[in-house]
Amino acid sequence: MNRTSLRSSSFALACLALAGLSQACAAGEPSVPMRYDAHVPPSPDGGSRDLGGSDLGATDLGSADLGSADLGPTSDAGPLAGYRHTITIDGVNDFDAAPERFDTTTAGYSLYVSWDADALYLGANGPDIASGGATKWLLFYLDTNGAGAGSSVGVTYNTQTPALPAGFSADFVFRWRADNTFQSLQRWDVTTSTWVETTVAPTTFQAGTFVETRLPLIELGAPTTIGIAALMLNEAAGVEFSYSGMPSGTFADGYHATIPMTRWLSANRSLTANPNDASRLRP
Repeated sequence: MNRTSLRSSSFALACLALAGLSQACAAGEPSVPMRYDAHVPPSPDGGSRDLGGSDLGATDLGSADLGSADLGPTSDAGPLAGYRHTITIDGVNDFDAAPERFDTTTAGYSLYVSWDADALYLGANGPDIASGGATKWLLFYLDTNGAGAGSSVGVTYNTQTPALPAGFSADFVFRWRADNTFQSLQRWDVTTSTWVETTVAPTTFQAGTFVETRLPLIELGAPTTIGIAALMLNEAAGVEFSYSGMPSGTFADGYHATIPMTRWLSANRSLTANPNDASRLRP
């Protein structure tokens, strides 16, 4: 038997044994399976430091740290394929100034906002961040459920109470005191209509005139859209003052028994527009 006959006989036996491949046998040659290559996107870097600067060394499980904070803003191919930029909480300002920096009502003060798939990042820069003043507060109000579900007024400090913008109702407030000894995340309790403390310990770092914090989105209910309105205030008797409001123009700096906040940021995480894009500002 020559090589051609042996090859034909072997192929015939294979066809009889594999009856399910009848079409391939009829064609006289076995079929070749197609190859598929799966793409698995990298996980974001979860590294951060806590209040006062102790290094927690938190890393993303199952993937190497790719230094995503240094790559700048990117679009993510995940469920919400919108703007993403991871910030490392270490007291170094690696917010991207062009898309993530916000002017405020006060010259010399800036606030910052970014987010990725896991967290909301907030920052502030200004002289009173470094002052160590125990009566000065940085406040970020967050609307995570849409207008009407939360509070229309903020926390009272001495005699000053923020009146939050129309169309904005706060479900959470992040509070940081300028002496860097106190921070908290409070939520609005719809049952008692009061602000109550959560058990969340935000990851925060202050260095000089700059402070930044990381709030896990899961602790905020993992919202697609987060409304943000922010300010600083001094609660010291005789020198009470509201300032560094964000967005710029939200109120006039000065003493206000009722702080008349009028503007806010709509951070829809499914959109690719920069955080400070004009399309995100309300009204």
